[in-house]
Formats: sequence, C-alpha cells, structure tokens
Amino acid sequence: NGPSMKFEYYPPRAYFEKIFDAIAQWEPKPVVHFFMGEPTTRKDIIELIELAHAKGLTVYLVTNGLKLADEEYCRKICETGVPVLLGFDGRDPAIYTRMRKQTSAYEKKLKALENLKKYSKARRNIIMCCTARGVNDAYIGDLIEFCHEHFSHLKGLYFLPLCETWSTED
Repeated sequence: NGPSMKFEYYPPRAYFEKIFDAIAQWEPKPVVHFFMGEPTTRKDIIELIELAHAKGLTVYLVTNGLKLADEEYCRKICETGVPVLLGFDGRDPAIYTRMRKQTSAYEKKLKALENLKKYSKARRNIIMCCTARGVNDAYIGDLIEFCHEHFSHLKGLYFLPLCETWSTED
C-alpha cells in the first residue's frame, strides 16, 4: 500500500508475528505472498521474510522488481531463498510507457532479472506478465523466448489478462 492507493498502511512487525504464529499452527500450512502494493518499499521486508521462514511458512515475494535493479538489495533478497514473482510485461520499452507510464521501468526490470540470474541459487523465480490486447499481446511469443533464455533462474510465466478501461483523455 502507498500514496498511489490514496492511503498508507504499514503494519508493525508485531502484527506479522501474531499472524504468523497463528497460521503456522494450521495444517496444511498456508503459503504467504508478500504483495502489499509494493513490498520492497518496506525497510523490514527481509526481516519479515525471515520471520515467516522461522515459523515454517513458505513465502513468495510479489514485486514490480524495480528495487531488485539494485544489485546489493537483490543479493540480500536472494539470500533469503524466497521465490520472486516479478512483474515483467515484455521486451519493448513502449509497453511500459503505455501500461506503467514509466519508460525507465523497462531497464530497471531487465537489470533486476540479470541480478536474479546472478544471485538466485535455484530455478524458483516467476515472471508475471500483465497482457493487454493491442498493448503487448504481440510480444507474448518473444516473452516466452525470453523466459527460455532465463531458464537457469525462472521456473514459470504467469499471464494476467487486462482490459484497458482507463481514459487517455486528461
């Protein structure tokens, strides 16, 4: 959660401790996905991942990947052993201009993927691709090829279909 959502909600560590203590008792244990808007904006996300692991919980980090472009930060995330579900919508910068309003996001995501390749010790990461007709649907074949090129650290590709409902008039 953050300013773009019109509210901010950053529960303290004690909140997570209470939840993790409770759900760690369940059988089967649930899987925890950190996706809170953008989880890498939390300064304590690595500690929260480690806390969940200490309770015997399986954890995934769902991220736009921008902060993983920082090599040292990505190394620390990879050291936790958490699989990363990274938003990557294709290999054309124009996709990010249209869908994300950020041309610079493309280069950062490529750097994040290179960092994951360098520091991931297993094939555990997943690309999540938001697909939109007329925006990046023509690039799906290329994205599959891209994932094959990154086979050493990617284990999956998820497609999230979008329908463009936003107005281009401002």
